Amino acid sequence: HVFLGFTKCGQFLLSYTHSCDTDDHTLQMIHRYRLHWWVFVPYAPLRKVAEVMLFGDQDLQESIYDNIFISVCQWPRDLSKILVYGCSLVEGSDGSMSQTRRVYLTITAVPSLDNCSACCQVATSYEDE
Repeated sequence: HVFLGFTKCGQFLLSYTHSCDTDDHTLQMIHRYRLHWWVFVPYAPLRKVAEVMLFGDQDLQESIYDNIFISVCQWPRDLSKILVYGCSLVEGSDGSMSQTRRVYLTITAVPSLDNCSACCQVATSYEDE
């Protein structure tokens, strides 16, 4: 887990995980990123309550072939969602870093701590990991 920070409300710690697979057609590495939401209570163990696949379903869209820099931000007056931003420089054919950037965005809702019973079952299933 890579630590991203806390939400403005201070209730959640955010982290992401990164995994790689090989594309069978191009033999290139495909990078996948997942955002993890953890309830933060001082002096208590973190408890994961949600996770989100970042930057869409790469199986249906253009795959991410580069390792990317990820940051997160929230709107000043709307704490109900966050924006996760990823970018990378694209390597030129001569091996130098070109000025072209690939940018990836995900906007996702902040999980509710007052979940329905079905949502609570999903959140408690993360404790099995």
